[in-house]
Amino acid sequence: MITRILLAGLVSFVAGSLAGAQDLNAANAAFNARLNAAMNANQNAIVSQNLNDPRVQAAYRQHLEQGGRYTREQFAYMYAATGGFTPQGIAYFNATEARNNANEQAALNRLRQAQAERAQAQANLWAGYHRNNAEVGNLLQGNSTYTNPNTGSNYVLPHTLQAGQTYRDNAGNYFQTDARGNKYIYTNGWWLPLNAGR
Repeated sequence: MITRILLAGLVSFVAGSLAGAQDLNAANAAFNARLNAAMNANQNAIVSQNLNDPRVQAAYRQHLEQGGRYTREQFAYMYAATGGFTPQGIAYFNATEARNNANEQAALNRLRQAQAERAQAQANLWAGYHRNNAEVGNLLQGNSTYTNPNTGSNYVLPHTLQAGQTYRDNAGNYFQTDARGNKYIYTNGWWLPLNAGR
């Protein structure tokens, strides 16, 4: 029963997290689509205006005569992007392209980092679920997990240990319980306290 409740809670949590992520992704996609449409419309208007500009038409003919390979649309775009192919315009265009490429790479790196962190969080969630599920199984069998704070080792001990009673596990470790229910492990001639839980 407890396992079913824990499983139902986990499924509900994961489903809610996925639904929230999908809503955020859909909103982000819609925003990006509107932004791209506006940018493309603006770019198309500039290219169209340049295609009809006699100065740009004359420059394009000269471009072709000199062996250039741009299409009319590409030339009209680059003419606008470089300020008429001026040295300052070309330098500004190249610097802007380099900055945009660097920003895109940085954004991609941040996205990959976020994806790795999400995957790790999800793995931790599942690992925690499995640990909790295992502990529920221990509890149903009359046992609990205790941890040695010095070594980090875990031990599954029965609830039925009485104060002063010594218990030996399959690995040959000795354990005792005091009058308050605290558990101890015998190590190198000393009884060292254990922490409840993992």
